[in-house]
Amino acid sequence: MRITTLGLTRRYPIDFPSAVRELLRRLPPEHLVGISRITISGGPPLDEDRGNEVLGQYFEAYDGEPAFILLYPEEMAKEVPFFLRPFPLVWRVLLAETLFHEVGHHYQRFTHGIRKPAQEGHAEGYGLRHARAAFPVVYRGLDLWNDIRAQAARLKLRWLELRRAWGWVSAEGLYELGRMYWMQGNWNEVVEAWEGALRVDPQYPVVRRWLPRAKRRLQRERHQEGRNARRKARR
Repeated sequence: MRITTLGLTRRYPIDFPSAVRELLRRLPPEHLVGISRITISGGPPLDEDRGNEVLGQYFEAYDGEPAFILLYPEEMAKEVPFFLRPFPLVWRVLLAETLFHEVGHHYQRFTHGIRKPAQEGHAEGYGLRHARAAFPVVYRGLDLWNDIRAQAARLKLRWLELRRAWGWVSAEGLYELGRMYWMQGNWNEVVEAWEGALRVDPQYPVVRRWLPRAKRRLQRERHQEGRNARRKARR
């Protein structure tokens, strides 16, 4: 398999070809059968709409051409804050997740014939599993940090709910409450919080812009619940 670079116009804190080879040694060789090359490209992703978050791409064998993988460091950089970008370990972890994800696409499709939409889930699981094995200490730290953030979010949510119950919450607080429920996919609570924000401040711009979207999602959710209930009743 060839490891190549294409159009890298800036310096990075790691040597990508060497790092890719090191990571590939962690995978079973049979998972790589059929991949002709892996290219680290300084350009934008191929055949993708602007704004999509595409860190890497897998192209399966087609019309006599073997499969290959493209990796995009500039897109990877967007995944982390600017102050973390000089650290080699950050790049190695990003590279591991991206590379293993794309190899996962190849392994699942080439070996098992799994195609989208199921394939994306398989590739994501494959990538994270092998990245965690490559950098266990990093991921233990990330898991701890995510647990701390989740606990802080739960405490903030409870505090905002208490302030709403006491009538002490502002339009900004109600917007934040709805935003947190949005992240949970709790559309009924999003709509309730943001309608409350508009009662406090009828011209609150961000709520006026996003509340109709939340209402549409709530409507779709209720419609789906109704369909599920009717199906259950017919059984």
